[in-house]
Amino acid sequence: MLAGGVMAAKNWSDLSERRRRLIIAAAVAEASLKTAALIDIKRRPASQIRGSKWIWAPAVVIINSFGGAPLAYFAFGRRRPTAT
Repeated sequence: MLAGGVMAAKNWSDLSERRRRLIIAAAVAEASLKTAALIDIKRRPASQIRGSKWIWAPAVVIINSFGGAPLAYFAFGRRRPTAT
C-alpha cells in the first residue's frame, strides 16, 4: 500500500494462480450473462419488454457492473406473458 491508503497496481504475473482463475471465471460469467440478455432482447417482441429494446441493449453491454445490468434486465426488463 502506498502513502494515503492507495494500493499499487499489480501486473497479471504478480497475481496468484487462484486470483487469476477467479478473475477469468468472473469475466466468463459476466460475458455469458451479457450474451444471454442480448439474445433474449433480440428474440423477444418489444411488447414483452419494459422500456425500449434500444435502451436495454446498450445498457447491458456498456454498464460494467459484474452482471448487474443483465440481471436487472432478466428480473425487471421482461414482461410476463399474459394469460389469454
